[in-house]
Amino acid sequence: FSTLVLEEAIPKWSLKLLLKGFEHDSVTTEIVDEECLLDYCVGVASSIGIICTFLYGGNIKKDTLTRAASLGIAMQLTNISRDIIADARLGRTYIPNTWFHMESIERDAFIPKAATTKDTITDSDTPVLSFANSIISKAESYYSEAWEGISCLPPSVRLAVASALLIYRDIGIGITN
Repeated sequence: FSTLVLEEAIPKWSLKLLLKGFEHDSVTTEIVDEECLLDYCVGVASSIGIICTFLYGGNIKKDTLTRAASLGIAMQLTNISRDIIADARLGRTYIPNTWFHMESIERDAFIPKAATTKDTITDSDTPVLSFANSIISKAESYYSEAWEGISCLPPSVRLAVASALLIYRDIGIGITN
């Protein structure tokens, strides 16, 4: 692995971001606010997008890395939205505490209630659906930013990255419809 990091000039800071994301997932840490949510997404997903950008090669510019980070955030937000119920069944949530407060919902009461919800989010699951919609809405702006970076990637990977973006975006749209 260290040889690959050196050969592809993968910056240490991107690996540190990834390790920070792993650390967050290894302990039960509440997401305090949207800033913490985005920090989490950067650690577990943007770091991967940035590392992949270096592996893809080509002329890597700061803007390309920013777009790769945006795609990571968007995809992770989609995962979080899709997995609200599954995560609740594991006793965790990635929904910011500030969102619970705005909805006058107790986080500790939400998790066991969401854990008993059907596998598919419906209109009757109002708090779950509301949170899922808020997360997907946030993801949309990041998908738009990421889309603009596809043309900056080497031609050999553009179709694959664009496909991944569109597939994940459609997952989010499916959750909110």
